[in-house]
Amino acid sequence: MASQIATKKSKRNPPEICGDAFVVVTVEEIELSLSSVVALPSDDEDEGSDAVLEARVLATQQVAAVHELALLERAAAARTLARRLKREAADPPASPPSPAGDDGARVAELRGTLAAAAGPAAPRDATPARGRVEAALGGGASAAALVAAASAPGGARVALSARDLPMRGGAPKPTTKKDASEQQSRRDIERDCLVVDGGAPLQGGRVGYDRIVDAIAAAQARLVARAAADEWRPVDGAEYSDFAKAALRAVNRTESGGAGLEAVTFALAGPDGAPLLVPVPDSKGAEPLRLSFKLGPAACPSGGGWRWGIRAQVQGATFYRLFAPDDFDTEVLRARATYANSLLLPLDGLGDAAPLYDRGTATVDVDVFAEAAPL
Repeated sequence: MASQIATKKSKRNPPEICGDAFVVVTVEEIELSLSSVVALPSDDEDEGSDAVLEARVLATQQVAAVHELALLERAAAARTLARRLKREAADPPASPPSPAGDDGARVAELRGTLAAAAGPAAPRDATPARGRVEAALGGGASAAALVAAASAPGGARVALSARDLPMRGGAPKPTTKKDASEQQSRRDIERDCLVVDGGAPLQGGRVGYDRIVDAIAAAQARLVARAAADEWRPVDGAEYSDFAKAALRAVNRTESGGAGLEAVTFALAGPDGAPLLVPVPDSKGAEPLRLSFKLGPAACPSGGGWRWGIRAQVQGATFYRLFAPDDFDTEVLRARATYANSLLLPLDGLGDAAPLYDRGTATVDVDVFAEAAPL
């Protein structure tokens, strides 16, 4: 079948990034590409190799840490309940207990270990969002002050979260199951470009939404098999496909681009809410959507402890041309909005096995600059 629909490519000219010269025509090619970028062993490799053994040992250690932490936290909660009941019975404890009970040191150690394995988290700034915008963008009092701040070397940047944005601050957690939004996601993905696990760009319109989902699902299955991660919870094959679709919905242009536009609009508003500059999306400068998948721990979005499973990190960057509200002929500045979020498919056998995803945990970094792209 591949020979019937394959197209000729020049050996001298490399494929354009997301251009018409880049063509993927078979599922096998996609799966091979995805397998290589996530460093999974091929069928010809020895399943008892040191790399596979190391992956399984690491997975076992991390899952054991998640289980132990959950057990200690539940024990601490039980002790807290017992003390409360004693107080209600007029028999208060002799001394105030520590929040984590007698295992506080071990709980702190486990949390630190899991946090280190999860990687650095986005720093939290207690300053109100409007205050951060004013500090980064010249006080936000006028377009002239904004231009001055953005004209500095490297431009100006403000870090925002979804909860900072008026339309997204109270957004409910969306379902990760198949629903009407999948049709919109299919349309978005098939007219976009994606990079999965650092591999070659995939044009959604040429590869097709279903093939991309199948390839990502197959890569997840190999990732789990390599680390024997299904020993703690059997995984149905459909779960991989559902999780792939959930990750695509979390990063498609409707989601990442929508959050980016709202963040840029918020950053460019004056004290009275009126726009100092008006953003116009620059579709030609759009970067590929990026997704990466790996096994590891993650803090629950709701703050309910730690879980372990397949972690999906998604990122989408969009560019904007900025104009004065009364003059759309002359470009004043440019902006780049970088959206990021994460999802987790729990495999640890603790509690709910549904994917964990919260729109409110997304971050959007807004860079405003003169002409050259920000560093």
